[in-house]
Amino acid sequence: MVALYVRHRGGSALDAALFIAGPMVANTLVQVPAGRLTDRVGRRPVLIGARLGYAAICFALFADRGPLWVLALLRAAQGACSGAYVPALLAALTDLTPPDRRATRFSQLQRAELGGLLIGPAIGGAVAVWRDSAVFGVSGVAVLLDDARSGAEPSCASPRPDEPPASTGEPGPPRSGSATTPASSSPASPSPRSDSSSRCTTSSGRSTSPPAARPPS
Repeated sequence: MVALYVRHRGGSALDAALFIAGPMVANTLVQVPAGRLTDRVGRRPVLIGARLGYAAICFALFADRGPLWVLALLRAAQGACSGAYVPALLAALTDLTPPDRRATRFSQLQRAELGGLLIGPAIGGAVAVWRDSAVFGVSGVAVLLDDARSGAEPSCASPRPDEPPASTGEPGPPRSGSATTPASSSPASPSPRSDSSSRCTTSSGRSTSPPAARPPS
């Protein structure tokens, strides 16, 4: 589809190659910085920002305005958004899945990606019968619909490096100069663990526990 898209706009075979390679290069270059950003600000902001940016660029490509080199730059930016999404997605999937279910979840993710590679071209070809740039419009709508569907899904808060260690409820050594507690005193009840990696919030701000892994529908 991309080759036909470029050819219909007067591009050469080299232009088509650059149009295809640009997003892949941008995707590769942005993943490590995006992973560092995800560790700093959390998974949810990067996930939402990358998806909204991707959708906006899809609609810009659907509008089909400007010379071919502008469209090629938009495609590269689209690849950058896709690359920023990957490390945040993998980190969130790890946070939300119990350790004994992670291999299953990652295999399901891989299956979904391969399914998209198989089904996507068929859908794109059918849409392109009407208009070749409509492929980008359909992609943008699909991303926004999925965002609306998953807006209320819980997402784990990322641990911050400046957070104090989690409390385990066990008494520590007595401080110098402080009175010790007699042995006959009742032991303090353990306080709930406050590990930030186990806290989740919904879009309404309500705190929840990480959901158990569910099989795909």
